[in-house]
Amino acid sequence: MKLIEQYLRAISYNLPLSKRKDVVEELRSLMMDEIEQRFGAEPGENDLRDYINEFGAPNQVAARYRSGRGVIAEGFRDIYFMIIKIVFAAMLVAFTTVFFVELATGPVPDRGIIVDILMIPLRALQGGISATGLITLVFILLTRFASEKLELAGFEGSDWSVEELKHISLEEEAGNLAAAIAGLIFGGIAIMVLLLFPQVFSFLEQLFERSGIVLGHYINTEAFRPFTYALTALWLAEMAVQVMIIRMGRRTQR
Repeated sequence: MKLIEQYLRAISYNLPLSKRKDVVEELRSLMMDEIEQRFGAEPGENDLRDYINEFGAPNQVAARYRSGRGVIAEGFRDIYFMIIKIVFAAMLVAFTTVFFVELATGPVPDRGIIVDILMIPLRALQGGISATGLITLVFILLTRFASEKLELAGFEGSDWSVEELKHISLEEEAGNLAAAIAGLIFGGIAIMVLLLFPQVFSFLEQLFERSGIVLGHYINTEAFRPFTYALTALWLAEMAVQVMIIRMGRRTQR
């Protein structure tokens, strides 16, 4: 029953990631039993439409499985903690990358390599804590302005119609989810490396010139440094977009 599966997908868009699978399975079992009791083994499309209308708008159904609202909405919490883990891992990768770049481009520091290696996790922890503050702010803003406006997903409100379900693809969620998570990981690592060590461009230019191709222009690291803050702001905005993709399980038209 494709229409029912599309309806379940619409409901899942409004559920926290950690609950989606279990809630959808529970609802599928409940709905299939009720449909068979009311309409028989082979219900018509009009029967399914009537049943779905009676069952309620997807967001209203999902609300039955959500707990009370906090500083960060429940629908965003699992994504929030997932991103915090990604950021701390990205920090560790970024500081490790910076260590090797500095080792390859400059003299061995007087304090010794071992001390620098031991400092990597400490720096990653300090950077992760700072980044957590910014990320928390993003999620608070998403809770404030996005969680109450899930009509952007097209599945909330008294004017909701079963007709909206036919626009839902049953094959799009996995790709969107994987791409969104990959974007957060690699984008985060790239931005952090640029913030920590913009001289990485000089290192990459030196590596490129080993191919025998001479560059006609070199990036001025000091002139470029202010732009890294603009790139960070853009990445935070992109992070909000990717969070909404993960949250809704799809890319919305808006």
